[in-house]
Amino acid sequence: MRKKYPLMIMAGSPPERDALMEYADTDYKTLIDIEGKPMINYVIDAIIAAEVASYILIVGLPEDKVTLPDTFDHDKISFIHIEGPLFKKTFGGGTELVRLSQDHPELFKDNRYMIMVNGDIPTVTPAAIHDFLDQIGEPDAKFYHSASHKDSMEAKFPDSHRSWIHIKGKNDYCGGDIDFINVDTILENYELIKKISENRKLLVKALLKLSPFFLIKYLLRRISIDDVEEVLTKLFGFESRVIICEHPEIVFDIDKPSQLDMAREYIKLHPPKL
Repeated sequence: MRKKYPLMIMAGSPPERDALMEYADTDYKTLIDIEGKPMINYVIDAIIAAEVASYILIVGLPEDKVTLPDTFDHDKISFIHIEGPLFKKTFGGGTELVRLSQDHPELFKDNRYMIMVNGDIPTVTPAAIHDFLDQIGEPDAKFYHSASHKDSMEAKFPDSHRSWIHIKGKNDYCGGDIDFINVDTILENYELIKKISENRKLLVKALLKLSPFFLIKYLLRRISIDDVEEVLTKLFGFESRVIICEHPEIVFDIDKPSQLDMAREYIKLHPPKL
């Protein structure tokens, strides 16, 4: 039997319509229709089928905008409508889960970890979620970030326009949209997460200051996974890991009209088997 964790689905939208939202004519990105169903429902269905969530908190969407499936106890799904940038929603969601644990003590009964999933990865599968969590096993770090490699991505979603980083002796990789994190780590590092989220240039400067050889290694295509984890750990101030998954669905988030068209075509040809 798999361990279950409280899980947050990040489902907010930018304050103004971007190109994708204009293309889909919607005010909520994760409600974009794909083959007759809102994008977020594909994510919810995969999470429920994976049987890894003890509780689901949907962050950023009003409750009346989502039709919940009957395959999960509705008493263990709730919503919190937070406006603003991702760090604010992450902090607010983590705070809400801790508050909810007062009425649902089973949420953090065995540990203080939770799963974070973005609501814009409609092709995600239970197998992809299992792969990520199985590789973590018994956690010994505070933060785990998912990634997948280019060969898998290009085989399933060619020309998907991702940003890649080359790992020495291996492949090109892209960060994913599933994380596993100690909830107290979020609550105790609000200002740091805020600064990093608000200022990407600050992040780059901090990385170079922490590891001046990081950029050189990157340019020479000699970065290792250990290098990335070491720099992330130094930057955040807590132990961080990168989990490389074979399933590109965890990377295929929908940010552009072309990616939405690709997701619609893929799901049309490969409807989820849950």
